[in-house]
Parts: sequence; C-alpha cells; structure tokens
Amino acid sequence: MIIYVFVGTGSGQQSVTGLPSSDDPDSLWIVKGTIVLILIFSETIKCGDLIRLQHVGTERFLHSHYHRSPLSNQQEVSAFDGLDS
Repeated sequence: MIIYVFVGTGSGQQSVTGLPSSDDPDSLWIVKGTIVLILIFSETIKCGDLIRLQHVGTERFLHSHYHRSPLSNQQEVSAFDGLDS
C-alpha cells in the first residue's frame, strides 16, 4: 500500500507501508525486468535477477534507503518517480 504522507525525516520521498491483506487494490505492483531480463507473464524470477517494482496506481518505483522508517524503526521503503533521488 502507498501511504500518501511525506514525513519530515528520512528520504523525504513517498512512504510505502506493507499490509497483511492481499485484498487491497492499492497493493498492486508491476514487476519490470532490466534490458537484459525481459519478463514475460509466465516467466519465473530467479535468485540474482534484477527487477524493479512499479506501483500500479501511482506509477512510482519501490525504493529502499538506509534511513529508519518512522513507523517500524526498520529500514525505510519509499516510492519515487525515477527522476527524484
């Protein structure tokens, strides 16, 4: 799920929060391969494959930081448009 809150600490990017429910339509992500790996719907992702996850609703990419999450105190996960840093 994408939470539309920009927090004052951490990366300053759009916060992403994982939820246990799979029924949430806001939790859909597109798996994108690199130029070398073109994913076909039925193709299996193998250990070591490079992929990107793009949120269906916002078209932003999943990204992680070494900043702490304000919610879990674990590593921050955010969404970015591919243009910001």
